[in-house]
Amino acid sequence: MKDGFPDRAPRYQRNDTLESVLETLNAALAPGAGTLIQDGAQPDGPVGLIVGNPRSGTTLLLQWLGYNGYFSYPTNLISRFYAAPAAGALVQKMLCDPAVRYKDELAEEIAAPDYRSDLGKTAGLLGANPFWYFWRRFFPSEPTNHIPPNRWPADKARRFAAEIASLEAALARPFAMKALCLNWNIAELAGALPNALFFHVTREPVFAVQSLLEARRRFNGDAAAWWGMKPPQFAELLGKEALEQAAATVRLTDLAIEDALDRAPARNVFRVRYETLCDQPETVFENLKSHLRDHYGYALPDAYAGPARFDHTRDIRLSPEEIRRFEAEWALHDRAVMQGAA
Repeated sequence: MKDGFPDRAPRYQRNDTLESVLETLNAALAPGAGTLIQDGAQPDGPVGLIVGNPRSGTTLLLQWLGYNGYFSYPTNLISRFYAAPAAGALVQKMLCDPAVRYKDELAEEIAAPDYRSDLGKTAGLLGANPFWYFWRRFFPSEPTNHIPPNRWPADKARRFAAEIASLEAALARPFAMKALCLNWNIAELAGALPNALFFHVTREPVFAVQSLLEARRRFNGDAAAWWGMKPPQFAELLGKEALEQAAATVRLTDLAIEDALDRAPARNVFRVRYETLCDQPETVFENLKSHLRDHYGYALPDAYAGPARFDHTRDIRLSPEEIRRFEAEWALHDRAVMQGAA
């Protein structure tokens, strides 16, 4: 599959041997994948779709939802089967579920995943995966991650929903995943998946922008090189300095998501503040439990049993001059200012 970021730092370069194996494996599996999929099927339970800016807690939320058993999720193992993910889910069940073991033939110890991650990537068979190769089978990501209405692939979206239903069935639990690649097509996604529950994760703006700049430096070796999703304003943003680019991207992305979610039914929206998830995960759990019970008839455990808190940075590493520039760029994209300009 084409690499959208060819200038990766050595640490983040793809493994070409792995890519070749995956292409061969998925080409072999794809013709038979339909036997696990019911055409036109919809998931029975809620489908968790996490939207928001990168570096705003989207990976942590997916880990938290999946590792605590509230939703099933795309693991590093399942992601390898991107052309036949339900088959990957069955392989995972065979390897990891004690109920299907036979005479300890496959009784290798499978490590439980932890909450560490590196720019959205996790370690271990059962670590949470962003599932981008699966998404790219259905939805184009060039020239930006916004798909205009006249290019929305309705037939592929229908198949996408049926494959999510097959994952839900194979894993015996509602499915959740990151959906940042379609931050700007929430209405269309909601149409394809009526049971979608959009988790909008936001973070204190200065930390979101700071973290995005630092991610660019780590991934590309240069804060001026693009990293992350491409909003509709991508071409215009390329003319800005790196800090202004990052500030505008974070602001415009969150505004676009909020505009779409403001028009969506309340049952399909769940807002999460990253700082609250880190400091008070039990509060998020109680709110989510009520939402899922009231709007989907889906029950979470009675009591919260996950981590009491998660560490997160409180250190501003931007200089005073960078803070001034960040605030100036942020103000340019204030909702009222933008509406007045329109």
